[in-house]
Amino acid sequence: MTRIENENNQGQALDGMMSEIEHLKKQLKKKQSKKFVNCGTCLFGLLLVVLSLAVLAGYLAAKSGVAQIPVFSAYFYHQPEPVYEVAKISFDEKALANRISQLARAEALKRQSTENIMISLDLSEQELTALLNTWEKSNEVVDSKVKSWQIAVSPDYMQLFLVANDPENWIFTLNFIPEIIQNKLAIKVDSFKLGDLSLPKFCGSILVENVLTNSLNSALAVTQGAFQVEGFVLADKKATLKIKIFNINTLNDIF
Repeated sequence: MTRIENENNQGQALDGMMSEIEHLKKQLKKKQSKKFVNCGTCLFGLLLVVLSLAVLAGYLAAKSGVAQIPVFSAYFYHQPEPVYEVAKISFDEKALANRISQLARAEALKRQSTENIMISLDLSEQELTALLNTWEKSNEVVDSKVKSWQIAVSPDYMQLFLVANDPENWIFTLNFIPEIIQNKLAIKVDSFKLGDLSLPKFCGSILVENVLTNSLNSALAVTQGAFQVEGFVLADKKATLKIKIFNINTLNDIF
């Protein structure tokens, strides 16, 4: 009787072990299945992120015009145009110097004084564009990078429309307000676009500082012994510079 009971007990123990093994196998299969699902989800998520980044990159490249992207460029890119085309005229630094001298001497004669003369110098957008082109030709680095540009003036801001030569045919549109801060030219960016893509204002500030502001301030520094620009007034198609001349007799040393 004891032997039979022992055999039964051993059989039950074996059945229990087999049942436990089957249970462990089922749990292992479930865990493997969950891992497979999790890996598949991660892979799908990664592919979705990569695809989204690719679409975003294509959109930005097409919208800005820096590259021709099939489908994207045709749908998103529109060729930028200036607010209007500014006519080209002949006007250079010598013509500017003569105008300043004439205004200064006329005001000095009117006031019967040669010192601390205030004049208002009106410059049309055609003259501003001509001066910009003259300066460009004198700067080899800028001249090599600029294909064409112009300045249009409204009562609210100036617009610099620039077509680059390097990188080829990149088009920049910069709306800005010129200011004089501590006797130096400062540019307050109102809006900035590369191609048809609007960019943060600080990007426009970087461009105008590297291309224009530093060079123009260097030029103004040369004249500080004779005169200084104290402000700008913008109007329709022209800008008026408020200039203080310390002594008109020193103008000959500058001009």
